[in-house]
Amino acid sequence: MSMLIQMLAISAGSSVVGEIVQLQGTPASPHTEDDFDETSAKLEYEFQSDGDVRVDVSGGSDFFIQDWVVPKPPSGTYWIRATWQNGDVPTIGDTLNVWHSLASLKDWGWTQSGDGNTGGEIKIEIATDSGGVNIVATGYYVGDAEVESGA
Repeated sequence: MSMLIQMLAISAGSSVVGEIVQLQGTPASPHTEDDFDETSAKLEYEFQSDGDVRVDVSGGSDFFIQDWVVPKPPSGTYWIRATWQNGDVPTIGDTLNVWHSLASLKDWGWTQSGDGNTGGEIKIEIATDSGGVNIVATGYYVGDAEVESGA
């Protein structure tokens, strides 16, 4: 591996040379997804142990939005934390403001039953240690779950 590629991997915050950890969205331009339904809606961001980030919506559908690590699957050990930023606090998923091992799926999102909407913004951080001392990636994600019956 060339010195330039090694330096790029290290500057991207990787715990393993050649492994790049990345997230989408900035405070000014967060990654945004929504779900619309006539009875109940769900928008859930899933950070999977295999390196995928997926969105799960009502009806059991989910879709891929990005890799959080390249190449996949991760060979290093990573931890993830979600922090509520604004809007509604997530109504489903793992505990906020706690470092969770990415050895298994971690998720956060919003559900809405009956007319109306719920949603907000979370900041996601990935670190190479359980205390979050070495944060290697940060991203901002907005979700909205909306129900309008009779639409």
